[in-house]
Amino acid sequence: KLETSSVLITIDAKSINTRIERRDTHLKSNDFFATDSFPTITFKSTIVNRLGDDRVNITGELTIRGKTKLITIPSRLVFFDAERDAGRVKGETTILRTDFGVDYQPPVNKINPEIRLQFDIAFVAKK
Repeated sequence: KLETSSVLITIDAKSINTRIERRDTHLKSNDFFATDSFPTITFKSTIVNRLGDDRVNITGELTIRGKTKLITIPSRLVFFDAERDAGRVKGETTILRTDFGVDYQPPVNKINPEIRLQFDIAFVAKK
């Protein structure tokens, strides 16, 4: 039952990898994610709301830089195998990085405050 399920995503903030070392170092600094002080980014669901055969909203607490906000992520059930209680769900939403204290803005080459979050999760029910 999707409605009784939960999602917990933990990201090692130091794992940032844009393939440009100088940019990665800056993203890990206090200007952005402050990974020495806040080593993880987490999302913990509070409600999984089935909207239709393949649509769900996953609402939960997103924590970045120690700031927690309740967000809802519109998601799609890619497949579900009822016999195995297994499946896959993909979700995507947009947040404002400034809501989480990630508000660095250089004097030139402005950075968009909107950040697109995406996930693709395979799951199996606990037995």
